[in-house]
Amino acid sequence: MTTNKQQFTNNLICDYNGLLRSKVVNNKYATAASFTQAVLALPSTIDAVSPDSGLSVIGEVFCKSEYSISSKWIPGLNLSMSDLQLENDKTWDYCPRSLLKSVSDNIKSTYNLEAKFGLEVEFIIKDINNNPIDDSTYA
Repeated sequence: MTTNKQQFTNNLICDYNGLLRSKVVNNKYATAASFTQAVLALPSTIDAVSPDSGLSVIGEVFCKSEYSISSKWIPGLNLSMSDLQLENDKTWDYCPRSLLKSVSDNIKSTYNLEAKFGLEVEFIIKDINNNPIDDSTYA
């Protein structure tokens, strides 16, 4: 779900290797990005499906966002962490974000503890001359 009127949304997922994968969609023409189901069967060393994963390049999963935020650095772009769903809006069994939510709910119901999870994205934005554009901290 887009909470503001930006032209593009960058749908981000974090795979089982801890790698961020993303697709940008034009909000004027599309409501969701899609990935092949094999996206979670790609090892961090090569861009090929792991043979024993049971996942195939045939079939799509769709990014479903609970919220999105405007990019500070790129006007017109939303950033959105996404759940992966099947075509019928059913949560995909292999979705890492949904699995993490399930573990968090289990910890809450079993131990009455609230787990907090974060994603550390390390990057430096530079201009064309390789000088940092923004030197503020993000942590």
